[in-house]
Amino acid sequence: MSSARDAAADGHGELAAPATYPGQLEADWVVTDFRFRSGETLPEIRLHYVTLGTPRRDSAGRVENAVLLLHGTPHTSKMWFSPTMAPELFGPGQPLDAARYYVILPDGLGRGGSTKPSDGLHARFPRYGYTDVVNAQHLLVTKGLGVEHLRAVVGTSMGGMHTWMWAERYSDMIDVAMPIACEPIAISGRNLLFRRILTQAIRNDPDWQDGEYRSPPRHWLCTAPLWAMMLDSAARLQAQAPTRQASLELYDRLVEEARRNFDANDFLYWVGLDRVSWTPDERRLRCPTCPKGRSVGSGVASRTSSRPRSFGRSSPVARRLARSLATSTSPRPPSGSG
Repeated sequence: MSSARDAAADGHGELAAPATYPGQLEADWVVTDFRFRSGETLPEIRLHYVTLGTPRRDSAGRVENAVLLLHGTPHTSKMWFSPTMAPELFGPGQPLDAARYYVILPDGLGRGGSTKPSDGLHARFPRYGYTDVVNAQHLLVTKGLGVEHLRAVVGTSMGGMHTWMWAERYSDMIDVAMPIACEPIAISGRNLLFRRILTQAIRNDPDWQDGEYRSPPRHWLCTAPLWAMMLDSAARLQAQAPTRQASLELYDRLVEEARRNFDANDFLYWVGLDRVSWTPDERRLRCPTCPKGRSVGSGVASRTSSRPRSFGRSSPVARRLARSLATSTSPRPPSGSG
């Protein structure tokens, strides 16, 4: 079942997407009796999403122009609507022209308008992982929106890992998979270390109280700027803070932004996915992806931050996406897998 949702903001500092594209809709779909990989269940979960454009159907009634976009770790579907990205993605003549494609942009489980720990279960929320997030996305696409075939799945950072998983699990329903700024390897090394610092800071914050706090924990926020240090580039941070005073002011600003935008339990679940050890089985990657486990656009994105800030037709990522969509076969009969 679905219901329209009129939200001014998604709870993470990202304003609701302005309705400026053809067929734009923002809504919720509810899954009942959702089972997590751990065996835990919830009687229902809410999946929030935005769609652009209109589904175009073939002679058999199957949607043939759908594209799935997946966001990064601290973001929601609204990340795709930044002023430097949305017009170059969804505008007329752009790679995902909303007048041509039916674009699906979900909020991942645990984020934004979708069901998350801060809704009430706090640290008693099931310990979800990437598998659970992707399973929920698949249910939304196939059962909620009735889409059995995707022209492309595109994801950045964490969404890139989800894209790899889509390519392995549901490759028969995908023409093209494009993971951006993401490599299909276990979370380890520097990636795990910085996550561990942040999650342990929350768990050891005396205000956290095993997740049952009545007012937001304060102490862990001193470590929150580590997120920007790890995911932004040194050059960009230097440009933002070229002096000692500017650096201290940037630190204070990042702490305040984290206090304002992040719930400690939600953040703990996002970043605490350090147990993820999934890597793809290349024998099952039957839809076109990046060659030999390379992430398309990872070099482009990493020069500025963990996600690309410009997706215009001249960017390498956009050119690759446009070429892939132009040469992919559509529609492809669903296999019934997944």
